[in-house]
Amino acid sequence: MITWHSDITGAHEGGTAAVSFTIAAECTAEVSFVSYTAPSDHFDENTADQQKLFAWTNVTFTGGTHTLTVAMPSCFFQVDFVRGGVIEHLSKDNLYGTRLIAGVNGGEHSCQQSTSTSTGTSTTTAGSTSTGTSTSTTTTTTGGTGTSGSTGTSTGTTGGTGTSSSTGGGEHGNNGTVKIVSGEDNENDQDEDSHVCEFHIFGFHFDENSSGWWEIREWSPGEKGRLVTSGTWQADEHGKWHSAEMTLPNGHYKLFAKQTTPMTSGGEKQKVFWEECATSTGTSGSTSTSTSGGTSTGTSTGTNTSTGTNTSTSTGTSTTTNTSTGTNTTTSSTTGTSTSTGTSTSTSTTGGSSS
Repeated sequence: MITWHSDITGAHEGGTAAVSFTIAAECTAEVSFVSYTAPSDHFDENTADQQKLFAWTNVTFTGGTHTLTVAMPSCFFQVDFVRGGVIEHLSKDNLYGTRLIAGVNGGEHSCQQSTSTSTGTSTTTAGSTSTGTSTSTTTTTTGGTGTSGSTGTSTGTTGGTGTSSSTGGGEHGNNGTVKIVSGEDNENDQDEDSHVCEFHIFGFHFDENSSGWWEIREWSPGEKGRLVTSGTWQADEHGKWHSAEMTLPNGHYKLFAKQTTPMTSGGEKQKVFWEECATSTGTSGSTSTSTSGGTSTGTSTGTNTSTGTNTSTSTGTSTTTNTSTGTNTTTSSTTGTSTSTGTSTSTSTTGGSSS
């Protein structure tokens, strides 16, 4: 149960929205924080189906206070903090309803922009040779900005022989590269890790101090395209950025990443990879048997010898001498042999007379 939540902050074009909330102790709650591109700066259920999913985070939390963030598009937007999972395709009959906890609509620019330019030159001679060049550019913004560009040249000669070629390239500002890096490698490792367990995303060659979003989708047959997780990134002065370490259920996935501040032309950066964490099955058992017993046999042999001498002389002086000698020997079959010998002598002299 959610007992408190803050207002949504940072909800502006190209920004990063944030919301904080508290879940009651000993409770769990599944929540999502999701942004959409929108046809205008206010919500209208009749145009909800024109909203496009832009970025999202879905997590199940235990008791305590938590914060979620989500990337914002650089055009009209809607951002929602909701209970439960994300709706990918909104419509008048498919809204969050009572699951909505907080929401914001806004923006100043349309998400649909289109420019088309075409130039051509054609020369025909009596030899039936034709050469033409055509260049076209189309720009469409949907949940950000996407651009496709192509330049082609074709030369044909009547008689059924033709040659065509086309080239395409990224523009300045869309030159970044993303890699999936195993958790066992250096965080700046640029090697290709297509089979991983724990991993992080490493981006490089992006614009300095730029920012954007990333998302990972399932890419297995039958499940292709389902959103799994997403987040935002902030590059340093060298155009590098890293995500936190993460682990997903075993399967086939595709990473998408896009720079949004400053906004760039071109599509998302993409990378396909496999999540392959080892599984183990083990059986452990312990049996202990203890038997304790003891037998003790003892034999004791003792010899005690005592010799005493008593001499008494009466001449006015009395002297008494007593000598005692004893020997004791004990033998035990379990503890060994001990022998003790003691001798005592006592002499007393008493002055006086005796008759």
